[in-house]
Amino acid sequence: MCLSLPHLNKVTCFYHSRTTVPSSTADLPIPQADAIFYPLVMDSLGPPIELKFIYDSDLNLARWEKVEIK
Repeated sequence: MCLSLPHLNKVTCFYHSRTTVPSSTADLPIPQADAIFYPLVMDSLGPPIELKFIYDSDLNLARWEKVEIK
């Protein structure tokens, strides 16, 4: 699987050997942004929100911002 990052002029690819391919999605780690985003999306009682995720040059989540939409 490859991920194109045109703003960084970079393509990152992830490969698994046949012996290390996860057997199911339950074996995969939850991405940092998904762990933050999912509970907020599933909160049907809260107001609409906008999230902004900021990543460092190594594509690690550096910080995130939440804004309620009014």
